[in-house]
Amino acid sequence: MGGLPAWGALSGELVELPWLTAMSADGRGFPRKSAGLPMTLRRVAGGLIGTSLDFSEGHTSYPGVVHGGVLATVVDQLMGDVVAVQRQVLAFSVTLHVRMLSPVLVGHAYLATAQVTGDAGGVIFTAATITCAAGETYVAAKGSFRPIRVETARSVLGLSIAECERLSPYFHNEEDPEVRQQ
Repeated sequence: MGGLPAWGALSGELVELPWLTAMSADGRGFPRKSAGLPMTLRRVAGGLIGTSLDFSEGHTSYPGVVHGGVLATVVDQLMGDVVAVQRQVLAFSVTLHVRMLSPVLVGHAYLATAQVTGDAGGVIFTAATITCAAGETYVAAKGSFRPIRVETARSVLGLSIAECERLSPYFHNEEDPEVRQQ
């Protein structure tokens, strides 16, 4: 990902996800599963988006070792959020390639960061890492994302016409020739 931010970098600006409150007139926000991953996002050095991580025994596969599926979910969600923040569009994952370099342990603090690395043919490319306080990379990931069309939001996400209208700035615009449809 080209240079990791300093460990104290999460003191950066809090990243708001405006579509979360644009969902409804009463500001209840975009529907998220209650079991989703709660992450507080911050801007960090080099244009990255980051979050602090601290796992519990409920995230393990072996005693004290965080399950790889949990780690893959973290980097997938973080890369999707960085697409939304930097490109101002909601997108679905197309590919996810995760390399587990060292076991991530319960009771230790980690930093996850992500960035957009490019785009081509309507697909947006990303990269993410999970590092420890010493800066050692434990997980490295790459992903690709395709912006969501409003029709897909209605049929797949079950959004009403009114909800789609409120969120329309964050969906693929048919008139935008640079973004292929999902």
